[in-house]
Amino acid sequence: MPGHRRLLLDDTLPLALRGYAWLPDRLRRSGGDVLVTRLFGLRTVALRGPEAARFFYDERHVRRHGAIPEPVRGTLFGQGAVVVEVGHPA
Repeated sequence: MPGHRRLLLDDTLPLALRGYAWLPDRLRRSGGDVLVTRLFGLRTVALRGPEAARFFYDERHVRRHGAIPEPVRGTLFGQGAVVVEVGHPA
């Protein structure tokens, strides 16, 4: 049962080996705009396309507040950076 076996595998190693090319390759092989897999042992969903972008930016579906821990946010973006959250003070 190759399909059943695939559900037990984690895609962390292929992601590490292929880097940025991994996700487009997996989506191309799946033939769709949604990929459900496991990364670092956690269920992971990847979406692509115009409908996915609308879904992602609709705050009824995705909660962003607090998604980036302060030490990481401060290091990557600096205090009060516009990139962090438009319309919300850092």
